[in-house]
Amino acid sequence: MPVTKAARSATVAFVVAALALTALELHFVNLTFDDAFISFRYADNLAAGRGLVFNPGERVEGYSNPLWTVLLAVPMWLGIGRWDLGPLVLAKCVGAVLAVATLWVLRGVLSRRGARSAWMGLLYCGAVAPNAFWSIGALETPLLALLLLLAVRDHLDHELDDARPEGLSRSSFWFLLAALTRPEPVVLFVVAWAFRAWQSFRSRTLGWREQSRFALPFLVPYGAFLALRFAYYGSLLPNTYYAKRYLDPFAFIRGEQYLAGALRDLRLDVLVAFVVLALVVSRGSSRRLAFLSALVATHLGAAYYEGGDWMPVYRLLAPIVPVLSLWLVEAWVVLREVVEGGPRPPVRVPAWLAKEERLLLYWRRLKGPPAALLRRVPRSVARRVVDVSAFAVVALAVVFSVRASRVPGMLSGYSRIELDRLGHFEVARWMRANLAPGLLAIGEAGIVPYYTRFPVLDMYGLMDPHIARLEGERHAKFDVDYVLQRRPTYVHMSVTRTADGVLTSPHVYGRTLLKDPRFSREYVPIREFAEANTIVYRRVDQAP
Repeated sequence: MPVTKAARSATVAFVVAALALTALELHFVNLTFDDAFISFRYADNLAAGRGLVFNPGERVEGYSNPLWTVLLAVPMWLGIGRWDLGPLVLAKCVGAVLAVATLWVLRGVLSRRGARSAWMGLLYCGAVAPNAFWSIGALETPLLALLLLLAVRDHLDHELDDARPEGLSRSSFWFLLAALTRPEPVVLFVVAWAFRAWQSFRSRTLGWREQSRFALPFLVPYGAFLALRFAYYGSLLPNTYYAKRYLDPFAFIRGEQYLAGALRDLRLDVLVAFVVLALVVSRGSSRRLAFLSALVATHLGAAYYEGGDWMPVYRLLAPIVPVLSLWLVEAWVVLREVVEGGPRPPVRVPAWLAKEERLLLYWRRLKGPPAALLRRVPRSVARRVVDVSAFAVVALAVVFSVRASRVPGMLSGYSRIELDRLGHFEVARWMRANLAPGLLAIGEAGIVPYYTRFPVLDMYGLMDPHIARLEGERHAKFDVDYVLQRRPTYVHMSVTRTADGVLTSPHVYGRTLLKDPRFSREYVPIREFAEANTIVYRRVDQAP
């Protein structure tokens, strides 16, 4: 088949977006987060035959990315862990490749909407900071972003564009893999299923057989996964849910602050306003735009419920950046169709609304005048206004997101590559070389446990069911009696010093231990790491 002009332009846009993405990834490459090493340790234990556990013999699901963790076990089994930074380098490289693959899939979807659509969507996805930041973060984010895009692509192709029926099962399969990568896609699948059911009810064309073709390929394997989780870990929910969300009275406050920051820093407020304008002037006639709006709203709602995330640059929102690109492009397409006066399917007034005269009058005023007013403007002027507005949304999002991605102490990859710059690496290597194995109580249970291989008492509760199920705020749950009764051999504590030299800690567990007289009697500091702001303590009754 001959290559169309739109396809060629989309390919050029893909190259430009991939170059922008790579340039940002190189800038962020030195950023390493402790949480990535939690998955590395689980994967290493699985590859070594010790089970999918953090501490051998203790079955606790202290990760929230099952598929990513299991996939990491393959290179661990092949020996990537023999190299000091092998798993970290591999995870960063795989993430970068997955991000480029996501751009390529997005190119195929957008090329069907026109050349300018491809440029707009690809530049947004490739240059907005959260996508590049977390594609190189050695976590599951780029894998999830690709799987969600594939699920949405196949769902749009089949349900809304009357493509081949096998696309329906593919969409369900991608949603399944995404749900095995992170918990949030389960809710997105439910929204997609509900959207299909609503459209089926309205059109009366799709029966239960068609509905089951979408639902069963997800529900049956995911049900088996839940059964396996319960049989292995004794819980239907991962322990990370209890540690981060369970009995947290401040989760909704943090969630509100998280979304408010995203609206400000990523200029999602401008994007939302642009989409709402498209929905209003088009009388809500675009099923594609309505579907994408439902997915975006649901994902934002999930981030709100979870209470946001402590990590910078909006990690929880990074997986839907490709979907946001589709959302923006679809709103732009709808606005152009309105400007050009193209045909639009009529919008049926709900029966309950038709019975309320005042609401019906408001409905008609809301739905009628905006499009009519817009069509009074000369088409050439209106088209340019719509185009400039759409590209302004992209430019604002890129500029503001890059500005908001400044992390204190970050070393740009353009200066030098130093993946192990985080102070925890120095602590871990010293402990591995100088200390005999023993139970280690620690809050940041990633890098240090991975390199030392010590058994761990996680004072944040991610790998400890007792602390996880306490009432309190995320990362502030703590039971000092429980920790001291476990008699850990070592305690790793992040510390700071006040202006008058008094030792304290930025974490609840640290401040609580330092104030407890039992801790001062039973533990002595054996090494302070000034650059890492860390002190390692040892029990006094343990031989050096």
